[in-house]
Amino acid sequence: MNFDYRLFTEINRLAGHSKFLDPVMVGMAKYGVIIYAVVLLILWLRPGTTSTDRKLVLRAAMAALLALSINQVIGFVYFRPRPFAHHTVNMLVPKSPDPSFPSDHATGSSALTVSLAGSKPGLGVVLLIVTLLLMVSRVYVGTHYPVDVIGGALTGILGSAVTNLLWPYLDKFGDKLINLYERFTPI
Repeated sequence: MNFDYRLFTEINRLAGHSKFLDPVMVGMAKYGVIIYAVVLLILWLRPGTTSTDRKLVLRAAMAALLALSINQVIGFVYFRPRPFAHHTVNMLVPKSPDPSFPSDHATGSSALTVSLAGSKPGLGVVLLIVTLLLMVSRVYVGTHYPVDVIGGALTGILGSAVTNLLWPYLDKFGDKLINLYERFTPI
């Protein structure tokens, strides 16, 4: 029995036994990504938002999209079955046929957290906590092994780093998108 599976069983064996923890973990595993969408919308739409804030939102969204695209390539090249395919698992969410490695939830949330944390450190700390909870919840509900969420986090960090390297070449495109948005929205 390898370390990844042992850690999975230690976390997943808790599932299905707590009237408090089970709904929290299921909610995070299924809907936690909505928190990031809300954060991006607030940063984009709040009164007094600057072009710099909107560029930050564009850069974070690009990082997440790039990282999730990398996941698709990894999943095509290396298909790791979900834990329930080979083991008895306490499943608290519907089964997914997608590859287990890397976790898309961990990837997207990590890419957004890393991208926003540099400019918004306070928000970055909050999102880091949410990201870690989301990652643990994906193991808790039985849909990923720990290495899957760690791999997803690393892919998210990679997506953010590559986006930061590419951003100087995309900055003017970001300006055009923001100008277009501002032209068609009332102030």
